[in-house]
Amino acid sequence: MNSGATAGILPYHFLMVSIVSVSTALPPHVVTVYIPNPSVSPEEILRAIAFEPPILPNGADASDVVQVHLEHRLVRRLLSRFQSHGFQADLNRAVVIRGKGAQPRVVLLGRLSLYGPGAARLHEEIIPVTALWSEADRPKKPLKPLGERGEDTTLEQLEEAIRDARPVPATVTARVTLLAKQDVADLRAELERRAASQIEHIAKELAKRGETEAASLQKLLEAQRARIGKARDTGNPDQYELFNEDERRQLEANRRHWSLRLERLQQELRDEPARVRQSYEVRAHRLEPIGLVYLWPASG
Repeated sequence: MNSGATAGILPYHFLMVSIVSVSTALPPHVVTVYIPNPSVSPEEILRAIAFEPPILPNGADASDVVQVHLEHRLVRRLLSRFQSHGFQADLNRAVVIRGKGAQPRVVLLGRLSLYGPGAARLHEEIIPVTALWSEADRPKKPLKPLGERGEDTTLEQLEEAIRDARPVPATVTARVTLLAKQDVADLRAELERRAASQIEHIAKELAKRGETEAASLQKLLEAQRARIGKARDTGNPDQYELFNEDERRQLEANRRHWSLRLERLQQELRDEPARVRQSYEVRAHRLEPIGLVYLWPASG
């Protein structure tokens, strides 16, 4: 886990359950984390897990390490825990770190979530809004969001600052966070404007995906209907007398099952593609500020 992560930005690179025999053989850049279990000590853990391929320095695979994916139950549990603690209602997270530039800068981070039928989450993303920060004549002179070029510069500085996170004096933190609510108010209109643009764009992309999946499902159901219809119509009932009683009963049961399945397929062809399309319709959205990151000049 990247130790430089802060203010809601937490890039997951590698997670390892530590055991002595494995951790000592892994490269130095691999961070190990012991997940407490009251009944198991670190020495008793038999397997380790990793997001990335566990390759030893000699190029061989680490035999005692299991690579897990994002849908793994443990990973989903950890991510759920992270989200529940990291994404709190209302703004309650602000951080000030040293930045590379000569001017103080601020990044407002907003979370946009899109929901479909039944409150199913269809999309989630973090939207940044950046600005040069000043405490002079506030609130008469509100912060102004940066353009594309200035924002790219700010986000690059943010990434560098997170990799080499350095604290600022407590007096600077007190000065900056005193205006945090005002900073959010100044930048919120731009956050909402960007979110509205993203909602429109993502809704179109989701509709396209729904149409693609609906067409694929319809093609699959039609192929299944053709295959079952062919199987049902291939046999000649007049020839059933050539079979013994058990075989005739089985053939008749097959034909009844195929006929019922064809009826259900007709209904599924009418309903299921439409249901798939509807599942990608955006029914609601939620936008909330989740963090402020201030980049304070090293010379400040």
